[in-house]
Amino acid sequence: MTIVTIIAAMTACSSNWVQLSAAGQSVSVVPASEVRNCNRLGTANVNAADNIAFVQRGANTLQEELTVLARNEAGAMGGNRV
Repeated sequence: MTIVTIIAAMTACSSNWVQLSAAGQSVSVVPASEVRNCNRLGTANVNAADNIAFVQRGANTLQEELTVLARNEAGAMGGNRV
């Protein structure tokens, strides 16, 4: 396999690396103005790699993955908004 083939395969699969969990599906992302009456359940720390095998990943992809990870964490805590 050549490096070009590997990079192409990684790029094609990049949107599937982080999956929304069943608990995360019930969590919505809302602006700060809509969380005034919410109860704080905890804090979630999430991270994602900005490059894979020397291939720089796009900001939109990273934002989407971090949002999915945050939703998954909130859902695991019993939350419904982040």
